[in-house]
Amino acid sequence: MQDYSKLRCPICKSKLSGEGNLHCARCVKTYPIVNGIPVMLSQVQSADGEQDLAVEQNFYEDMFAGVKGVEDGHCIVYGHEKIYDFVSRIDRGTMLEAGCGGGHNGVNLAKRGFKVTAVDLTMNGVLAARKVAEHGKQNIEYVCADIKQLPFADNEFDICFCSLVLHHFIGLDNLVKELARVTRRCFIAFEVNAWDPMSFFRFNVLNPTVGYKNISKNQRALFPETLRETLGRHGFRDFVLEYEDMHDNLGKARDSFKSKVIRTYQVALGVLPDKFSSNKFLLSATK
Repeated sequence: MQDYSKLRCPICKSKLSGEGNLHCARCVKTYPIVNGIPVMLSQVQSADGEQDLAVEQNFYEDMFAGVKGVEDGHCIVYGHEKIYDFVSRIDRGTMLEAGCGGGHNGVNLAKRGFKVTAVDLTMNGVLAARKVAEHGKQNIEYVCADIKQLPFADNEFDICFCSLVLHHFIGLDNLVKELARVTRRCFIAFEVNAWDPMSFFRFNVLNPTVGYKNISKNQRALFPETLRETLGRHGFRDFVLEYEDMHDNLGKARDSFKSKVIRTYQVALGVLPDKFSSNKFLLSATK
């Protein structure tokens, strides 16, 4: 059974009371528990311009509404096993998975000894993730919440883990400030690399202009240096950066025309340094 005692009001961070629903006496606000999942959405849109919250929520509620079975949606993390080798280098502890999506990363990390609490903006995403955890026999606590307004006390987690989440924010400063608030020791991100020409063109040129049907309008590829500088402003240091080439991780589509074109592109970029030929990067930092 899920433990709700560590949850806090996402607005004022006060302790909550109640069982069937969670109530904040200070804000006079009630947060429902739906199918055993606490829904900790404040419905307060930040005015910093870093993300259109409604666009993001609607896009992924619709996407995860169509998930069928525990393997459907696995394409989001297909071929990302290198993540787990990277994360396994750090000491085990409590982990916040900020933006859990379909849940496969959280389950794989729980199997490696991390005590995972997973948060996602969408209820459909959380419910899909919980099914994956139940199938994998992993005890993970799930919360529906906005990661820019987390319902946890300061320093609640040893580790914050973000996989393909940060690039959903046009600006990072306020988001990283909030993630740093709840993190005691270590931050790990797996992200889209803006130094890769294809990723930059797709996310930073096409998406904000003509749009891209299978990604939300908020998404932009990230320069690792930008993320590192932002983390540094919020107390992190000792950075470890690795580039990963995952252009050809297309799952069942490996033999498609699109896959063949991408592999040709991959070979052409192979003469360049990893910084430019890799479409993803892993970055860790400590406090």
